[in-house]
Amino acid sequence: MLRSSTSEVRLLALHGRYQNAIKNAQALSGIRLNKALGENETVECSKVPFVKKCVEFQDDIPTSKLEYQDGNTVQLVGVDAPHIVTPKIRISSKNIRTKPRDPSTLGLACQTRAWYYEKDGVKTFGLEESIDHILEVARMHGPFDGLVGFSQGGCLGSLLLSQSFAETLGGNIGVFCSSYAYQDGLCFSPHIQSLHYFSRLDRMIRAEKSEKLCNSMNGQSVEHGSGHHIPADEFHKTLHSFLFGKKE
Repeated sequence: MLRSSTSEVRLLALHGRYQNAIKNAQALSGIRLNKALGENETVECSKVPFVKKCVEFQDDIPTSKLEYQDGNTVQLVGVDAPHIVTPKIRISSKNIRTKPRDPSTLGLACQTRAWYYEKDGVKTFGLEESIDHILEVARMHGPFDGLVGFSQGGCLGSLLLSQSFAETLGGNIGVFCSSYAYQDGLCFSPHIQSLHYFSRLDRMIRAEKSEKLCNSMNGQSVEHGSGHHIPADEFHKTLHSFLFGKKE
């Protein structure tokens, strides 16, 4: 438990490779966003411990908002990676491989982005621009209590919360979903509090890599059976326990 009284926690939300802030907001909130950008979508939910969840847009920035029954609130403020990339292949719902469209011609909700480029497991370029972009977002829309990162976004998040950047970013909370360390040997302040979600069924990021990051941060872990996904309902419940503790 990180908060002993009713409060609001704000976290930067970093999406995975070939995703964007809007798709990440859908995964984090469990809401399918069918409305036009600029409109708010609110879904009432009776499941404990949260009462309702919504995604709000301001200047094309999606914020997933979780309002819990005990009055605590979590805001997950989306950030788009600065690099638009084209996936090598696109697999349709019918498992048919097709040539992907140029993502620069698509709307915001369909663009595929990345925080940095990788080839043969080696991080090549784009990292410095992404770090500068995130720090600028934090400066303009902060303060933030930390970050939540999925896959490549969580990998970058591990670097941002390391002793090299933590003071610049601000905040001491890290929530990682299907994530791994940016590089071996990262050092973290003992003040950093982290929660790690991973799955033995994840075909993209091995659970062992997520566990290694968790151990290096002395974090808490949640194992689930959803593969390379964010299990929204379980995420909301365990995130509440991690941040605020269980309501007696």
